[in-house]
Amino acid sequence: MRNLLGANMSFRRAVLDECGGFDTDLGRIGTRPLGCEETELCIRAAERHPDGLLLYDPAASVRHHVPDRRATWEYFRARCYSEGLSKAAMTRRTGTAPGLASERAYLSSTIPHAVLDALPGPGRRGSGPSPATIPALLAGVAVTGTGYAVGRLHTGRTTAAVHADPDAPGDAEHAEDAENAEDAEDAEDAENAEHVENAENAARAGQRAHVQPPVPDLHATVPELLARLHTAAADGDVLDAYLAACGIDQIVEDVQRATAGLARRTADHLEVDAHGAPGRTALRSLDAVAAVRGLTPAHRELAHWRSRLRILIAVLADLDAGNPRLDGALADLDAGNPRLDGALAALGEHVPQRAARLLAGAVLRPPTCFRSFDQHPRDIDELIDRFAARYPDRARPLLILGARTSGSYLAPLAAARARALGYRDVTARTIRPGERLMPGETRTLDRIRHSGGIVVVLDDPPASGRSLARIARAAGHAGFPADRTVIAFAAFEGCETPKHLARYPAIVLPAADWDIRARLGTAGLRRTLPGLLPPGTPILAISDTLPGIPTRLGHLAVPLTVTIATDHGPEQLPLVAEGAGLGYLGRHALAVADALTGSVPHVHGFADGVLLRDRDPRDPVGPEPAPQPPPPDTLADYVAARARALPVTEDRAALLTGREPAWEIGARLLSGTLGRLGTPLRPLLVDPILRQLTHADRPCLTDGRMLPWTWRATADGWHKTDFDEGSFSHLDLADYDPVFDLAAAAILDPDAEDKLLARYRQATGTRIDPARWCVYKVVHGWNIARLQHAGHARLAGLEPARVQDRAVQQFYAALYLADLDDEPAGPFCVLDLDGTLETDLLGFPMTSPAGALALRALRAHGYRVLLATGRPVPDVQDRCANYRLPGAVAEYGAAYYDATTRETGYLAPGHDRALAAELAARPGTGIDERYRACIRAYRRTRHGRKALDPATVDDIVIRHQVTPVDGDAQTDLLPVGLDKTQGVFALTRRLDDPATPVALAVGDSAADTGMLRAAELGLAPANADRTAMRAAGIGTVSRAYQAGVAQAVARLIGHPPGR
Repeated sequence: MRNLLGANMSFRRAVLDECGGFDTDLGRIGTRPLGCEETELCIRAAERHPDGLLLYDPAASVRHHVPDRRATWEYFRARCYSEGLSKAAMTRRTGTAPGLASERAYLSSTIPHAVLDALPGPGRRGSGPSPATIPALLAGVAVTGTGYAVGRLHTGRTTAAVHADPDAPGDAEHAEDAENAEDAEDAEDAENAEHVENAENAARAGQRAHVQPPVPDLHATVPELLARLHTAAADGDVLDAYLAACGIDQIVEDVQRATAGLARRTADHLEVDAHGAPGRTALRSLDAVAAVRGLTPAHRELAHWRSRLRILIAVLADLDAGNPRLDGALADLDAGNPRLDGALAALGEHVPQRAARLLAGAVLRPPTCFRSFDQHPRDIDELIDRFAARYPDRARPLLILGARTSGSYLAPLAAARARALGYRDVTARTIRPGERLMPGETRTLDRIRHSGGIVVVLDDPPASGRSLARIARAAGHAGFPADRTVIAFAAFEGCETPKHLARYPAIVLPAADWDIRARLGTAGLRRTLPGLLPPGTPILAISDTLPGIPTRLGHLAVPLTVTIATDHGPEQLPLVAEGAGLGYLGRHALAVADALTGSVPHVHGFADGVLLRDRDPRDPVGPEPAPQPPPPDTLADYVAARARALPVTEDRAALLTGREPAWEIGARLLSGTLGRLGTPLRPLLVDPILRQLTHADRPCLTDGRMLPWTWRATADGWHKTDFDEGSFSHLDLADYDPVFDLAAAAILDPDAEDKLLARYRQATGTRIDPARWCVYKVVHGWNIARLQHAGHARLAGLEPARVQDRAVQQFYAALYLADLDDEPAGPFCVLDLDGTLETDLLGFPMTSPAGALALRALRAHGYRVLLATGRPVPDVQDRCANYRLPGAVAEYGAAYYDATTRETGYLAPGHDRALAAELAARPGTGIDERYRACIRAYRRTRHGRKALDPATVDDIVIRHQVTPVDGDAQTDLLPVGLDKTQGVFALTRRLDDPATPVALAVGDSAADTGMLRAAELGLAPANADRTAMRAAGIGTVSRAYQAGVAQAVARLIGHPPGR
C-alpha cells in the first residue's frame, strides 16, 4: 500500500534515519486538523527503498479515542478542508502522481460505489446506508477539493511565472500596486475557486512542456497558441497566424467575462438575457462583478495586452481580405510588412506575468465554422457583399457582432471585408448569448446608435436560431431597433430562416453557394490536385465531380478518379477529396493520418481546407456504409493503436466545463438521481466524481466517432476513413480516455462486447472499472438520441434508451451478481418490471441498488427469478442475459422467452394488423414495431411520447376486441382475456415440472393481480394501484418501488437483502 495511518505504523529505525524522519512543516498545527505527514514520509521511504513494501496487518489494532466534538458537521467540514490543504502541501514535495495515487482510486471507485449503494428515490432498499450519506460523502469530497485548490494557489502562481515574460510591458507600471492588490487578488482567487484545478492542470502541463506529443492537442493553451502565432507569422502563413490570434482572443474574452464560471453558466442554462427586468438585473449584477474583478492589476494587465492583440487581429484580417487564396504564404510578407511586424512586436512573444496567471488552465474551444463545418473566409466575404448590396450607405456605422466561439473568427473577417468595400466606420466585437452588449464601452455604443448604425450578427449556421435571437435581443435592449439588427449566416441544406429570427432582416448564404462546393468541384480540384500529389506527377485526366450540399452531419466529400502517367502506361488512382477544416485546424487530420499509418487510408495531402486520400477501388461511391461492421478484434486493436500513437501530455477534459465534455454529460444525466436538487447540486456534488471517474491516466486523442459506416474492408485490412472529424467536433463530448471509444464500439455491436473487452485487455493489459464503462455507455446513448433528433438517418435503427438501460443492468450485475456462480434450481419468483423492479429516474428504465440486492438475495437463496412485464421480447432478452435469469414473460403474458434455449413462444395470435395500420396512419400517432401480439401506441408531442387521448381509446375499444392499458408515455392494446398468469404458467412448465410453485410474485398494477393471486406469496409495493390490490385481496408492503421489492423478498427469505 502507499502509506500507513500515523496512529498505527511501525518502521525500522534505520529507515526513519535515512529518510530524515517526519517533515515538521506538515501535520497538525495547534487545533487545526492538518495532516499528511505520514503519507509524505511513506512516499519518501518508498522512493529510497524501491524494493521495499509497506504492509498492512488487519490483525494489528490501536485504541483511538474519538471525542464527541469530532462527530459534528463543523469538525467534519474543518477536517476535510484541512485535509485538502495538507494534500496540496504534500504534493508540492512529492508530485501529484504519487501524492494523489490513492485519492484518485478513492474518488473513481470507492466514492461512486458508496453513492450508488445509498441512492435516494423510489428504489432505495430498507437497509444499508442512509440517503443522508450521499450529501455527506459528496460534500466531504467537495470541501476537501476546495481546500486542495486553495492550497495549490501559490503553486499555480509560481508556475505561471515560469511561462510569463518578466520583462513584458506592463509589469513595471503595475509593480507599485502589487502589495496593495494582494487582498483583491485573494478575493479574486476565492471567487474563481472552481478554476483552480484547471490552473493546476495547466501548471503540470507546463512542467512537462518539453515532452511534445506527436500530434498537437487542439484544446490548446494560450502559450501554445502564441507560439503557433509567431511561428506562422515568421513563415508568412497569414491564415494560421490569424486563426491562432483569434483563438487567443476567444480564450481571453471568456476569461474576462468569466464564461466558465458557475454564475454565467447558470444564467445561460436558464436562458437569462436582457429580455425583462429580472434578466437585466441579473446581467447587470454579473457585469458589475466582472467590472470589480477588472480593477485588479492582473485583469488590467490582461485588458491592456488584449488591446494589442485586437490590433494584430485586425491587421491579419485586413491581410486576409487582400489574399485571394488564404491557404499559405503571402508574397509581400517575404519582404516584411510594417503593420504586421509592429503589431507582433507590440504583442510580444510571452503573456505578461499577472495576465498569465489568469489564463492558466484556460484552453481553446475550436471554432465550429473552420473546424467541423466547411466554411471559408470567402463565404464571409460573400455574406458581406450581399449585405452591402442591400445596405449601400458606406457612411453608416456598422457594429459587427460575432457569436463566440466562431464569432471570434468571423467578426474580424467580416469587418475587414466591410472596410475593403468602403465602409468607413466598422467596429467588430464578440458576444455570447445571454451577455450584455459591450459592457464598459458605452461611448462607442452610443456613437454607433445615435449615428443610425446597423448591428450585424454573425454565427454558425443556426439550428433553432435561439442563440442568435438572444444576441439580437441584447442589441435591442442597447437601443438598436429590430430593423437595424441584421442577422447574417450561411445556411445548411433545407434550412430556412428559423422562426425565432423572423422579425429581423436576414442575409443568408444558401448551402448551394458555399465555397466548399467550388473547391470540391471539377475546376477547383484541377487547380488543387497538382499540389497534393507527389511533385512532378503527370496528371492525364480527372473525373468530373458533383459535390453535394453541406449539412450539419459532417464534412462534404466527393469520390474521384485521377489518371496519371507511369512507366507502365496510364494508371488510375481512386481517391476521395473531402473538407477537413481550415489552416492548422484542417492539417491536424494530416498529422493524425501520419501517426495512424496502416489503420487509415493513405493521405496524399491537404490544401485550402481540402484533404485528399485514397479510396478502395471496390468502393466507388465513397460514403456508403460497409456491408458489415468490422470484427471486435479490429475495433479493439484500433483503439489501442490510437492510444499508443496519439498520446498527449494531459487529460484536458476537466478544463472544458460548460462545453459538454463526456464527463459533464454523464454528470448531467446521473444528477437525475438527486431529483429536483440535481441541477443546483451537480457542480458541487456530482461533477467532481465524474471528472475523477473519467480521468485518463494515459490520455490520448480519441476518435470520437466509432460508427460502422466509417470503416472500409480493403485488400490491406480494415481502414478507418473518418479518423479525425469526431475529435474536437462541434458535437463536443470531448474525452481523452481510449475507453470512451471502446464503449462506443460496444454499444453499436452489443453481442461482441465480451470479445471486444477481452481483446482490448490483451492488447493493453487494462481492466476497465465497471462504473466508468457504464457512464460512457450511458453518455453514448444520450448522444445517439441527440443525433437521431438532428436527423441522422443512419442511426434510426438504434434504441438509445435500450442502450442506456442495458449499460446500467450490466453495471449492477457486475456489482451484485458476478460472484454468484451456482445456477439456482429452487422455486420460482416472478417480478414485474415498470414501477416494481425498475423505475425511470434518468430518462430510461433502470433498477437501483435495492433492486439489485433483492435479485442477489433471491439467487443466493436458490430461487429462480422470472420477469413478467408488458414490455416487448427484446427488452426482457436484455435483462435475462445481464441478470442471468432463466426466462421472462413479455407483452402482458402473450409471449415468453426461454433464456436457457434462447427461444420465444407466443400464446396469442398476432395483433390486429388493421388496427395497427389505422393507428400508424393517424397524424401524430406512432406504434412500437417490436410488439407482435399486443399493440403499443402513442402520441407524438413536443414533450415526447404520450398516451392516446381517451376519446381515441374509447373509439378503438368499441370497434375492436382489445383491452386498453394506459401508461404515461403509451397506451397498450391487449387481446381480450390476456393475462400475465397464462404466460407465467406456460414458461414455468417449459422450464420445469408443472408442479414447481411460484413462491413469490411482486407487481404494482391491475394487470399483475392474476399472477399475484396465483403465487404462494403475492405482494405489491407501496406505489401500487391500491384499489386494484384491495379488490384482488393482495397485500401491500410499506415501501415503494425497489425498496418495496426488497421488503417482499425479506418476507420470503426471513431477513432483509444484504444482511
